[in-house]
Formats: sequence, C-alpha cells, structure tokens
Amino acid sequence: MRLAVFFLLVASVCRAGDPDVSPASLPAFTAYENALIGAVSPASLRGFHDRMASRPHRAGSAGDQAVVAFLAKSLRAWGLEVEVQEIEVYLAEPISASLSLVSPVRVALPIKEKVVDTYSAHPEGSIGWNAYSGSGVAEASVVYVNYGTKEDFARLEKLGVSVKDKIVIARYGGNFRGYKAKFAEARGAAGLIIYTDPHDNGYFRGLGWPEGGYANPSCIQRGSILTLPYRGDPLTPFVPAGADAERLDPNTLAFPKIPVQPVGWRAAQEILKRMEGASVPQAWQGALPFRYRLEGGDKLRVRLEVKQKRGLVKTSNVVGIIRGTEEPNSFVIAGAHHDAWDFGAGDPLSGTIVALEAARAFGLAAKNGHRPRRSVAFGFWAAEEFGIIGSVEWCELHARKLFEGGIAYLNLDMATMGKNLGASAAPSLRPVIQRAVKLETGRALAKFGDLGGGSDHIGFYCHLSIPSAGLSSRGARGNSYHSLYDHLGWYRRVVGDSYQPARTLTRVVQRIMLRLAHADLVPLDPASFYEPVKAQLERLEEDAKARDVAFSRATLQAVLLEYHERAAVMRDAMRAALKRGTLKDEKRMEMNRLLREMERDWHRASGLPGRPWFRNLYAASDEYSGYAAWVLPGLRGAVERKDEKELASMQKAYVEAATRLRRRIEALHAVLIR
Repeated sequence: MRLAVFFLLVASVCRAGDPDVSPASLPAFTAYENALIGAVSPASLRGFHDRMASRPHRAGSAGDQAVVAFLAKSLRAWGLEVEVQEIEVYLAEPISASLSLVSPVRVALPIKEKVVDTYSAHPEGSIGWNAYSGSGVAEASVVYVNYGTKEDFARLEKLGVSVKDKIVIARYGGNFRGYKAKFAEARGAAGLIIYTDPHDNGYFRGLGWPEGGYANPSCIQRGSILTLPYRGDPLTPFVPAGADAERLDPNTLAFPKIPVQPVGWRAAQEILKRMEGASVPQAWQGALPFRYRLEGGDKLRVRLEVKQKRGLVKTSNVVGIIRGTEEPNSFVIAGAHHDAWDFGAGDPLSGTIVALEAARAFGLAAKNGHRPRRSVAFGFWAAEEFGIIGSVEWCELHARKLFEGGIAYLNLDMATMGKNLGASAAPSLRPVIQRAVKLETGRALAKFGDLGGGSDHIGFYCHLSIPSAGLSSRGARGNSYHSLYDHLGWYRRVVGDSYQPARTLTRVVQRIMLRLAHADLVPLDPASFYEPVKAQLERLEEDAKARDVAFSRATLQAVLLEYHERAAVMRDAMRAALKRGTLKDEKRMEMNRLLREMERDWHRASGLPGRPWFRNLYAASDEYSGYAAWVLPGLRGAVERKDEKELASMQKAYVEAATRLRRRIEALHAVLIR
C-alpha cells in the first residue's frame, strides 16, 4: 500500500491513559506500577537525606568519598548491578582569599557566611569561592556592571564607561557566573566581585535566614566559573578521564586569569555605598538602600586577593542498573549529581534522594518478580558543580552504547524545593511526562520548558542527542543556593519536613520510567517536534529581520510540516494495531528500535559551528549565558553572529535532519505493513 494512501485510510483510535500498552499486557503492567509507587516512603527519603547531607562533601573530599561508598553499598543491597566509575579530573581548590577597602577607609570585608546555626559552624565548611578563579592580587578602583551580561557590558561601552584595569562588581543573576568573568576579563578588568543582591535573593523577596528562607546579608553563592566550549573534565574533551587518559596541557586552555570572589551584600554594600559616579540605568538598580552608581571614582579603591590550586582529583560516578528482559541494550536513565559545595541539602540532594528512592523501589520490585523489558539505570554523578563533569565522563565512556541504545535521560538536580511540579523536556518526552503527572496528581502541567545548560542532562541531550528531561517540584519561599546555609536545618524549615513533595516526584519519575522501559511501544512521540520548531522559526525570522540578516523559515517549515502530518498518523496507526492485538513482537521490537533512534536524526557528528562537542541540532545551551536553552542552535548562533553564509549552511543541515525524520516514518510504515 502506498504511504500516502495509507495515511488517508488510517483513523485515530487512541484512548486516554496508556495507548502504548496493549490490553493483554495491561494487568501485569498495572501490577508492576502499583508495586513501584507503593514502595515509596517519606521515611526512606528522609533517611537518605540525613545520611548524605550530614557533612560538607565537595567533589574529591573525604565527605564525597563517604557519599560514594554509601551509594554503592545501598544499590548493591537492593540487588542492582553497580558500576563505580573512578575518574581523575582537573578541579580547583581554595587556598585563601581576602577582600578589603583600601581607601577612603581601610575595612576588611567578609568572605564567609556568619555563623547563625550549628551547621554553619561546621569545621569543614568552606569560604566563599568561585572555582577556577585566577590566582593573584588586584587593587584598583571600581565599576558596577549590573549582572555582567553581554548586553550589560555593551551598555557600559555606549555610556563611555571603561572597565579596563578596574575591579568590576556584578550581582548574581542574568547569566552563568562564568560569563561574567569571561566578559570582564575580555574587556581588560583587573578582577571581579560577584555578590547576591537583596533584590534577587534577600529582604526584597522575603525574610532572610534564620528567620525566613531567603538570603541574609552574609549569604554567599559559590560556583564554578568554567566556560570552556565543552563539558566534562577540562583536560580530556570527548574521551573519558581515566587514570591513563591523554590530557591537554592546562596552559593551553582558556581558564580565567583574573581573580574572582563571591560575597554577600554585607560586604558588597561597603563598596557600593561609597561609589560617586553617574547614576545607573533604572533597570540596574538593586535593593540596597541607596542609589547605585556606575563608577567609584579615584578615591574608592578595593584590594582583592585570591589563591587557588588546580590539579587532578579522584572522585567517582555510581550507577545502578536493572537489565531488561526483552531489550537489555536499551536504557532508560534517571540521575542526579551527588557532590555539593558544602552540605547540599537542596542542591543537589533534594533530587539525589528521589533518584535513590526510585532505584530502591525498582530493586524491591525486581526481587518480587517485576523486571522491565528494557534496562533501567540510576546515575549518581560526580563533580557536577565544577562544570558538569562526572555525567559527561560517563557519557563519553559509554558513548557508543548510549548513542545506540539510549531511550531517555531524566535529570533530578535540586529537584524537590517545593510543591509545584514542573518539567523542561525534549518534545518527544512531553506526552509521557504529562501522562505520568496526571496519573499521580490528577492535574496536567501548565507548560513545559526547553532544556538548556546548567546540569547533568547536557551530556545525554546536547552531546549524544538522547531525549532528556529535567523534573522538579518548586515553590518554597526561600533560596539558599550554593551557600553554607544549604543544609538540613534550612531545608526542613523552609521547604518542609514531611517529604511529601519528594514522594510525589519519586512516583512521577517511576511512572515515566516504567512506561519508557516496559510499555509495549516505547512512548516517544514522533509527532512532537513541529509546534516548538515552528514557534522557534517564527522568532528566528523576526530576530534575523531586526538584525538585517537574510533568513526565511518557509522551506524548513514546509518539510517539517510534511513530516509532522505523517508522524501523527503513523503514531496513531501503531497504537491502533497494538490495541487490536495485531502488532506482533518482531514488528513491535523493530518499531521500538526506530522510535528509540528517532532523536538521533537531529544528531550532527561534526557538531555546531565553533562548538563541535555540542552535536544536537535541536537543542544546546545558550552560547552567551550558559544557562538558557537555544532551540535550533545552529540557526540561532548564525543569526546572533549575523553570519549569512553560516546561516545558509545550517539551513541545509536542518532540512537534511527533517528529511531523515521523514524517512524514519517511512521505515516505521514499512514495518507496520510488512
């Protein structure tokens, strides 16, 4: 039967619920699901939290080693196959730092949080620091640069304000902190101070810790400032960082050279209130009780000194696996990182405990005879905070296996920080996520976000083109992000001590994983891409016009529309055959392979222009902010750079990807009618 005629004849007969589970499989599937969700225990979640958040555990530290040992022991006890991948990665370590006013008065400024509870008095608690800062001394006058975004520095140049040989002070927010340092250094700044403004996290939002959950005057956000054009270990791009790995020379890489120091607003206001230059643009005004100024003038001088050590550090990924009975080389993976800047009760452990409890429940179900058709894995990643290192090293170690067999990755970084469920996800995963959320809560998610940078999905999604999602529960009235106050005392007072949000999210994760790993048809929606791509193409066309760049969305949109229409009919035809009982195992497994590989049709082995590590034509992190998502990044980058030659080349690459997607639908049809 010709494909066009087939599409005209097939009618949608799909029902609500689980259209990818056959009537014959449904009783066993339901029993499996009930076993999983019934095993989830708030007491268990709380116990994991107690165990892992009891002491600081920065990557490579004694606390980190204790967490790794606990994870491996627990997974083995539950019957999972355990892989401990030891890696040697190039990390930074704080030695000392100081910040002070030199004139008009001499004042030493605090670089560590005030002790306000038993946790913040812990002897292993760190000073405030930004990993990979340059080591050195800067003494200079000051320029305020708002959030330190690309646009902020461009605005300063228009205003005639130079940062050359100055110490710049930026507030957190707006972009990844590493880009604040990169942009400042590129313009000749002598040093950088990054502070938390009460407008963004402090009394402007609500009461500060310990009275409330928001930042107090001494709260400091730590964090890496690495901005290399790839993720993972800085010295071993594209290959795993084992003990015998060939490593790049650190002196050849673009590590930050200027000293960078984070502080709370108690320290920052001592500088900002003494500035005497021109008033800032209104949008740059923070919440401190005085008018912000662009420049401090010659009389105001600040001294900044940072000493850090960089070198190879050992740490480990821990992965627990339950092999599938039918398609063992296909993998559904959920994961979260285990390292933290200090205690990490919120970031990352409020998500790590969810992944761990899901692993426990799957292990218990397996012991009772319920095993998935496709393999499930639970990853606990090392050194994420330094630059998304551990998960990328695992992806690079198993690149071929994951590229061929990876079904989906679910990320759970800092995942339970309130009661409001949300998700950012690849379009192909959105229907199964929505189905799981509605089953668990009775309500649908209002919208989905797009995945950008900033966490462990990036190796799976942006490098290997495996559909991924970031799942979370938000809404707590407070934020202790990357501070010494991100501990169990803060978490249980501000987020809550019932662990019901963590229980709910764990059950949602289980429902998603079960459907991806055990449904008769892998529930990756082949008809999911068109609407988000159409919206992005419309924005790109508008942005290109505003930049006077020649770009038309017509050709690519037409090819994708044709694909979308065929994919929607094909999806419904497969489900109809499954419901009728005419989709035999051989056909079904071949269709599952084609569905599993569908996302790889967006894969470009040579990567994005200037970013070869980023190989997914559908999604990448924002090249200039680090956190935000770029949908269709090959086109977006060319438009941002106003490069019409590159834009034309990338349009061709996207048409080729759309053609591959269309051929996949033809292959699915050929299997169905065989």
